[in-house]
Parts: sequence; C-alpha cells; structure tokens
Amino acid sequence: MIRNLLFIAAGGAVGSVLRYLTSVWTIKLIGPNWLISGTAAVNIIGCILIGIVATILQEKGMMENTVKLFLVVGFLGGFTTFSSFGLEGFEVAELSLQKGLVYMGFQVFTGIAAVWAGIEIGKWFT
Repeated sequence: MIRNLLFIAAGGAVGSVLRYLTSVWTIKLIGPNWLISGTAAVNIIGCILIGIVATILQEKGMMENTVKLFLVVGFLGGFTTFSSFGLEGFEVAELSLQKGLVYMGFQVFTGIAAVWAGIEIGKWFT
C-alpha cells in the first residue's frame, strides 16, 4: 500500500508542476482569454493523454499495476484540475451567464472529444 501511495504522490507532483507550467505557457502564448484558459488547456491535454494511456494500459493488461497509479491517478490527477474549472466557470458566469455556460460547455465537450481522440491515438500503439 505504501509503495502504491508513493507512485501516486510522485506522479501527482510531476503532474501538478506541469499543470502550472502549461497554464503559464498558455497565457503567454494566447494572452488572457475567457474561453481558452490555462485550465482549459491542461484539461483538454489531460483528456487526450488519459485516453491514450488508458487504451495502451488496457490493451497491455496493465490497468491494475503501478504504471496506472503513477500515470493515471498521480500524474494526470495532478495535471488536470476540475476544481479550478469550477471556479473559473463560476467567475465567468458571474460576469456573463451566457459566456459562463459557453465556457463550461466548451470544456466539457472538448474534454469528452479529447478522451475519444486519445483512445483512437492509443489504439495506434497497441
């Protein structure tokens, strides 16, 4: 059990740092934007990655090992951030309900589409 927790913690640490760097890079690249935020970028990238990783791990029969704990639970759990999405969605909706709903709908739709794309990409590796 301790070993599993260490894999999750290590993956979470890496994912959290990369989430921060990706958010900073996104803002530098496109500037402040109410729709494509750093949170949206990490959530979309994370959805693509979880689709790829889950597909590869499932095909290789590795869904219950430490690779899954490190990559899916730790790294991608630390990399994506639903709580920040909720806060940003609320803040945008406070300014404009219509923009807030578009912002939230955009992230949910692109997140699901990104998981699908990741699964399709993951199939290339199996």
